[in-house]
Parts: sequence; C-alpha cells; structure tokens
Amino acid sequence: MNSLSTRIQTIIKNTPAFLKRHKYQVTACSLLLIWCYPYFFTGNRMELGDFSFFSQAYEAMRVSVTEFHQFPWFNPWVSGGVPLYGNPQMGLFSVQMLFVFIFGAPFGLKMALVFYTFAGYTSMNLLLRKYFKIGTLLAVLLSLIWVFSSFFVAHLPAHFTFVWYMLAPLYIYLALTVRGWKDGLLFGGAFAIMALSQIHNAFMHLLLICGIILVVRLAVQRASRRALLIAMAAAAAVFIVVAGHRFLFTYENVSDFPREVADVVPHPLSALLGVLLPLSHARPLQFLNYPQHPFVPHGFHEATATIGIFALTAALFACIFIAYNLYTARSKWRTTLLQYRLPLTVLAVALFCFVMALGAFLPIAPYSILKHLPVFGEMRVSTRWFIFFDLALIAFIGLMIQKAPKKSFFKFTGYSLLILGVVELMALNVGYQSNVLAHEPANAPKKIGAYTFEQTSYYGEVKKLPDGEVLRDDGNMPAPYREYDAMQYNMGILYANDALVQLALDPRRSPGHPTCPWEEGCSFVRTANAKVKSWSPNKIVLERTAPGDIRLNMNNSNYFVINGKRNGGIKVAEPFTDFTITNTDKTITILVKPSVITAVKDLK
Repeated sequence: MNSLSTRIQTIIKNTPAFLKRHKYQVTACSLLLIWCYPYFFTGNRMELGDFSFFSQAYEAMRVSVTEFHQFPWFNPWVSGGVPLYGNPQMGLFSVQMLFVFIFGAPFGLKMALVFYTFAGYTSMNLLLRKYFKIGTLLAVLLSLIWVFSSFFVAHLPAHFTFVWYMLAPLYIYLALTVRGWKDGLLFGGAFAIMALSQIHNAFMHLLLICGIILVVRLAVQRASRRALLIAMAAAAAVFIVVAGHRFLFTYENVSDFPREVADVVPHPLSALLGVLLPLSHARPLQFLNYPQHPFVPHGFHEATATIGIFALTAALFACIFIAYNLYTARSKWRTTLLQYRLPLTVLAVALFCFVMALGAFLPIAPYSILKHLPVFGEMRVSTRWFIFFDLALIAFIGLMIQKAPKKSFFKFTGYSLLILGVVELMALNVGYQSNVLAHEPANAPKKIGAYTFEQTSYYGEVKKLPDGEVLRDDGNMPAPYREYDAMQYNMGILYANDALVQLALDPRRSPGHPTCPWEEGCSFVRTANAKVKSWSPNKIVLERTAPGDIRLNMNNSNYFVINGKRNGGIKVAEPFTDFTITNTDKTITILVKPSVITAVKDLK
C-alpha cells in the first residue's frame, strides 16, 4: 500500500515536468481530443449512407458472434444475403471490431475513429521526425495539418475504410527503412493488420506505393540488397500466414462481381479547386461546402484535399526560397541542387501524385497506365490520389523549413504560416462530425434474435411485424440506407446499399429473384409450401408443409450446404435467379459453409 502511495506521489510530483518537457505533443493531443469530441457525444447517431452501411455490417458481425454464437460468414440482412467475412471493406479481426463488441456498431466505430485519428497523427509524426529528421514543433504542426486536411473531413466518418489513408505515412516509413528479417516481420505484420481490417482503396494504393519504394531501393542500395531481400521475404511470409486466408475469401467474393464502373476524368479545374478551395462541413460555414460544383463529376467531396490556404502558402514560399537560392548562387547551381536534392525529390513525387489525380486525361497519362493493372482497372475516382500529393507536399514543407537558417525570415514565416494553418483548419471544421452524424437510428426493445426474420424492400414499407409489434413512424419511412434500423427488428432489406449486390439496379423487379414487386410478395417462403422451423445467419431449418419445389425470397449461394449437398457451380450470391429447393425431404437444413474452406480441405 505504501509502495503504491509512493508511486502516485512520484507521478503527481513529476507530472508538471513531464508536461513541460512534452508541451508540444500534449498540446497536439488536446487539439486532437477537441477535434474528436463529437464522436463521444453523438451516441448512436449516424449518417444515412456509407456510415449506416458500415454500421449494419459491423453490427451483423457482432450479433452473429454474440447472439447467435456463429462465425460471421454471411450477412442475411442486406440484398437478399451476401458474404460478410469476405466483404473487402469489413474486418472482423480489427481494432474497430474490438470497439464494436464493447459498444455496438455505431458508437464502437466512432471510438475506433478516435483511435485512428491519433494513430494517423502519430504516423505522420514518425515519418517526419524519424526519417526526415524534422524538429518536434515542426513535425507536430505538420502532423496536425495532415489529420485536419479536407480529404479526411470529406470522407470521414462516413466512409470508414478511408481511415487507413491516415496511416499512410507509417507504411511509407516502414518501406523506406525496412532492412533485415526483423524489420520484414514488422512490415509484413503491418500489411496483414490492414488486410484483416480492409482490402480496399487504401490497401491497394499503399501496396503499390510501398512496392515501388522497395523496387527503387533494390536498384539504388546495392550494398544492402541482400538484407532488403531477406526483409521482403520475411514480410511476405508473415503476411501469408496471418492474412492469406483473408485474401482467399475476399478474392472469391469480388471476382464473382467484377465492377464495371465509369471512371470519369475530372475537369482540370476541379483538381485546382480541390487543393486550393477551403472546405467546411461545420454548420456556420456551410457556404464553404460545394456539393454541386459543375466541374467535379463525383461531387466536390471526392475532389477536395486541401491542407489549407496558409500551409499551401508555406509550400509556395518554400519553392520561392529554392528559386532564390538557385538564382543567388548561379555559378554553383549544381551544388545548390544537390543541397536540396531530398526536398526537390519529395516535391517531384507530390507533383507526380497530382498528375495521377487528374485521371486518364491522355492515353499515356500515369493513371491511364495504372488502369491496365489487375484490380486497379476496377477502381475509380482518380482524385483519391490527392491524399498522397498532400502527404508529399507536407514532407516537402517540413524539409524546407528545417533546412532554412536559424532566425531567417523564411524560417520564421514558415512556422507562422503553419501555426495559422492549424488554426485555419480547426476553425473551418471543428465539430463538423455532429452535422454529418444526424440520424438517430431505431432502438428495438428486444434483441435481434427475439424477432422473426422477414424480408422487406425498404425499412418502413412494413410497419406491423410478424409478432404484432408496430413500428413507430418517425417521418422518414420508408427510406433507403436504413439497413441498420431494419436489422434491429431482424428485417432483411432487399434494395440495400451494397457495393457488389444491388437488387434495386435490376430493371426487371420481377418475381424471379429476391424482390418485393409488391410488399405482400416479400414473404420469405414464396411458394407457401414450407415454414421456417428455426432461423439464424448460418443455419436455416425449413419444414415442408406441402409437396413441390420450395422457392425462397433470398439469394442462393455456393456457401450453402443444403441437406449435405452444395451447388458449387454458382456464385457466392445469385441475386437475379430463383432460389429453388427441389429436395423432397420433410426437413430442409441450409448451412453456411464457405466453399473456400471445402476447397482447402480437398487440397489436404
């Protein structure tokens, strides 16, 4: 007891000195907490769209495990039933899932966003301080500008997978410094953690960028080539062991639904506007939101990636500073270029990423060439490359201010502009998440498993549940994007917001696939010759009440084993064909067992 009391007294005594010694980092953490405060005080409120999509999927994983005690292979609550663990945007073995298990999906995802915001700040701080050797205050200012940039304001909290762009500096740092098998294990482990969380845009972009860095290092660093190859082998090994299975399930899912999406070339003006115009999602400053800008094909939220007017001015001053030094030392311009070789290389990378973000404006444009690669050909929205322009530009600003002579006008101006830049970005958007997270979801009085499963087209089309309970009309019913609300009452939404299976896009709306041509046609057993004996995400037991084929209002899948038999000739989900059971047994049992597991067992 005395020992504990002594320790507490020591901590209290040393706290002022600790805070003084780390005053910049403590101040940064305080600003980050202020930035994140809406996540703590909005409860389960959500945005109807991407955030509700992620909330439903993560809640489906939580409920599958905690209520039904099953592995979350399948999501029966959206689009007639789709793979869940194989969804490239979701991650069961992830940081966010820990929070979801504790708090439920909406609030759990918000707590994960707080974690990733601090991790993103730390990630940039690590790259700037450890690799580029930039001073503490300068690194703190630039790291805050990174986290507060309009790219993250426009995409978060709605599109959850974009939090991994915040951690891009960490992966680039690892790629730049990896050497030897221990570093390789860390590097591969970092990518495995990301793959278990999501295999989406951020993963593919960082895989490409880090791969290019490693190839360049192999070509340039001949003395350490052997150590680098060992590191790469170790990274590949740990990735395959930890996350290889995730690739198998994701590949099976995505390959069954190749995306044929239009990738519109953005107007060149949109690129300039995206990096120059200030953006605000805070209510008093809505005039700085540009949702209908004519030059932005995907909406301004996809083009915006500004680090703020003051930080951009600092970048301009840095360019002028280099030009001035080259001019004043014309006779020794080669020496001057060598002196600024690293910042100029980083600036060149920033400009390349800017050109990449312009899209396929020419057949020989970098983005046009990228589209010929596997996977990248099915990705869209070139302006997402702006975040790497921001990253490189931030590093360039830091390098130039760091290299400037002490007490010089440029150094003083640079620091002043960055301080104003942090103030600018916070003033524009602090608290903006409260505006985005505006929808209060349904709060069912019973657990999900206590309700009888039924299908509906949109939440609110059916107001009287099978057990007689009547849904309260909140004025926004029926409505799309309310999959999470519907799931609280064990309702499946057929015309749901799913990236791969979208029944609402089928122009037929015919009874030949999961559909609600009229709400009475939404019965789970379409042929009225069987009743549901028991239902859970991974197991459905039907009891036949009359002869004939049984047709179900859900997608068939090669995940399903029906009375011991699997149809391996179909997709992971068959959205536009009848799910017909011809088995004449009295009891029909549908088990969810992904075919990938069967294939692996067959190989053994």
